[in-house]
Amino acid sequence: MKSDAAQLEKQLRTLTQDLFSSKDLDPWVRECRDIYSPGHRDAFIGNGLIGLRVPPEGEPSVYPVFHAVKMAPGGTQMHGLWDDKGMVPTFNFLGLKIQHGRMVFRRDSGAILNYVQKLDWKTATVTTECDWHHWGCVFHIETKIWLSRSNQNLGCVETTITSDRDTGFSVMDIVDGSFIPGSTPMEYKFGTFYMLPKVVSSRFGGHQVAVATTLTIDGNEAPGHVECTPGGYIRQNVIMIKKDTPCRIVKYAAMVSDAASEDPINTAATLAGYAIENHETMRTEHEKAWAKLWEHNIETDHPGVQMLVNDGLYHLYCNLDEHGKGGVPGPCGLSGNAWANRIFWDAETWSFPPAALMNPGMASNYIKYRVDSLPGARRNAAALGLPGALFPWEGGKSGDELIPGLIYSKQHHINADVILAIWKYYLITGDETYLKEQAAELIFACADFWAERAVYNEEKDRYEILKVCCPDEGARIQNNNAFTNYGAKFSLELAEKVAGKLNLEVKPEWGKVAGKLWIPVEEEKQYIIEFEGYCGQEVKQGDAILLIYPMEMPMTKEMAKNTCDYYRDKYPAQKIMMSSAIHGIIDAQLGDAESSWKMFQDLLPHFRGDYMLVSEAPYNETISLLTGICGMLQLVMMGWGGLRIHDDGLKAAPNLPDAVNYLKIKGLHYMGEVYDLSVDKAGFELKKR
Repeated sequence: MKSDAAQLEKQLRTLTQDLFSSKDLDPWVRECRDIYSPGHRDAFIGNGLIGLRVPPEGEPSVYPVFHAVKMAPGGTQMHGLWDDKGMVPTFNFLGLKIQHGRMVFRRDSGAILNYVQKLDWKTATVTTECDWHHWGCVFHIETKIWLSRSNQNLGCVETTITSDRDTGFSVMDIVDGSFIPGSTPMEYKFGTFYMLPKVVSSRFGGHQVAVATTLTIDGNEAPGHVECTPGGYIRQNVIMIKKDTPCRIVKYAAMVSDAASEDPINTAATLAGYAIENHETMRTEHEKAWAKLWEHNIETDHPGVQMLVNDGLYHLYCNLDEHGKGGVPGPCGLSGNAWANRIFWDAETWSFPPAALMNPGMASNYIKYRVDSLPGARRNAAALGLPGALFPWEGGKSGDELIPGLIYSKQHHINADVILAIWKYYLITGDETYLKEQAAELIFACADFWAERAVYNEEKDRYEILKVCCPDEGARIQNNNAFTNYGAKFSLELAEKVAGKLNLEVKPEWGKVAGKLWIPVEEEKQYIIEFEGYCGQEVKQGDAILLIYPMEMPMTKEMAKNTCDYYRDKYPAQKIMMSSAIHGIIDAQLGDAESSWKMFQDLLPHFRGDYMLVSEAPYNETISLLTGICGMLQLVMMGWGGLRIHDDGLKAAPNLPDAVNYLKIKGLHYMGEVYDLSVDKAGFELKKR
């Protein structure tokens, strides 16, 4: 068994290393040339509101053969659709099926030759091209699919079909929601509007959601024959084409919930109708919106690193709305529904920091979620008989804890993770109104919780926090987890600072508890002890090292190095991405850029398939893990770039590994200003624009 695992690890590492080391990489376009590849992972596109998995055929009417763990049914998700368990999948709304005779164009029908599918990260567009040999005909099929960045309720599929002889085929505009749990019967609105839009709506996840589709064939309206289905509808048009004469089919689909419009049915119909009549304008606006996002990017001379940071920023940007009107992505964002896309510390600890530095508008989604869900956090604390607020370990729409009976709900360190992001957002934006009217209440509520949650040990004259689940979940319930205790201390001291800054009451118990909260330390060998009684056992993920980064607990360089070195060999062989990422950041901080480089390479086996989707561990398929992707981004930005968000400014202490000659991080934000960081072997410059 061990030899099989070792062989698999070697294969994964070799394949990824070969790609990573290639000098001929296109940093912006990934492609697949084998539609039958058993290792295929579907491409992902997103626009900050909707996310879509695109199968090899190039459009999502045929659900993919390969099913990753906890993949979203139908392949489509939209922010804001929640039930009491988590995010609810929504309509597969961009299906466009091609049928010749009785055979449907897909990988197991006929023969597909000259296949190439490309994902363009610059514009979040998937283009698929191939020759489909069937019934003596050869159809050349080209399909382009994208979700509008400028109007995020819209998506588009463009297909051009050319045959080597005169023939006919059917094209089917498909909307399918048959897999949506708890949906009400579909309501159809055909003929209510002008001829082109067809609309279906349903209620699920507490919302009414409507989908409208429009279709043109060679620029002409294609009303077609509509058949209602249990989950939506199929609109079919039969097309006769001449040899070597291209036929162009364009479908627009609008998906609107009542969270965005009081009348989602009419809004969806209007959007779809407008889009089909202004196709070129819609595409131009989409490309401009993506170009604006890419003004904030990372450049380097290493082709492999460049490819991965583009991949990382692409996934981050696909999952977040830049205007603060979207939602907070769960661990896999809009690309999958692992953990039902509930909100964890993954949000604030892993994806928030790069989002905040690159695009505060995106970061504001995190802040809005915590502000809106504060009542639920207060209910969580009250359920434990405590004042203040306790943010949920697994949160949904309301902020109430969704797993109250499991030990993981005792990961109370989530409060400090949230408060750290709340404070960093203030430093990045310099928004005093936000600090006074929103942030302060959250900070004070968390401080009130910790002041009561901590218990005084009279014998040892110290405050302790008992019976918590560590960030290292495998440790289960322990007393005095170092990360939890310091997070509480940080929160209490921040409450004092913010209250003083705003001339508000400073509660004496905040400072009293903070001053005597115990942090377990091995005094002789000078390293942080994960929890009281820890004696060197295996850890699931970095825990004590998180106090070095991102918490930045004051300590000597010796203690930071000893702590990092002590835990480096405590992980399982199949360790998760985030451990390597944090070690890499700390290595760079401590001056060991080559060890940081090794930690970066440790991340390579987590990348999957031609489209560089990311899995939590080398051998599982929880993809695409935004948490891990953003850990990699932080290694580059906060490790090699040495970026830190401090009260007295945006700081940089870069440390490049030998393999990287220069690094540019463009469009960083701090106190309402924008900066560029340029690093090479001769030095660095952090310059305000």
